[in-house]
Amino acid sequence: LPESRTAQLVEAVSGEESFQDIGTFAWRLWIYGQTIRELESRSFLGLLVGSGTSSGATLVLRVDPTYHADTVDANRVLHNEFLRVLYEWGFIGLFIFLSFLAAILSRAIRNALSTRSPRAFAVIGILPTLVAGLAIENLLAGVIGPSGMGFTLVLAYGFPPVLAARVPVRV
Repeated sequence: LPESRTAQLVEAVSGEESFQDIGTFAWRLWIYGQTIRELESRSFLGLLVGSGTSSGATLVLRVDPTYHADTVDANRVLHNEFLRVLYEWGFIGLFIFLSFLAAILSRAIRNALSTRSPRAFAVIGILPTLVAGLAIENLLAGVIGPSGMGFTLVLAYGFPPVLAARVPVRV
């Protein structure tokens, strides 16, 4: 796959190409910088509660004239999920999001230690990649893609419905 992003990354590291040539890499770094500048200029209250769901799209539409309101995906355009959550939902939202990730990890570890369930080990196995992936892509918002679907399927497999295991079936 000579035109893949992985091949472009290898060429950039070896000096044959620049990092500008790797898909949207340079653009993403630029948008991250714009987002951080916006966060730096916010009031305490703005940092605490954010600017609202999908407001990252407003930022991108303001700073990048190549995007149009009718084509931008407001929930995915910032790509870095942690930065998007901080920008849109503030420190309160970031705390809730990190608590969600910590709860997944905690429950998976508890299940793995107590039951030795392959389901729990599957969840533990994907968590490092999931967290790293959230830093460069909106994996959970992009569930229609292969990676988002894969993570969602493993999480669904790893945490079967609680009620199904506890409610007796009467025949």
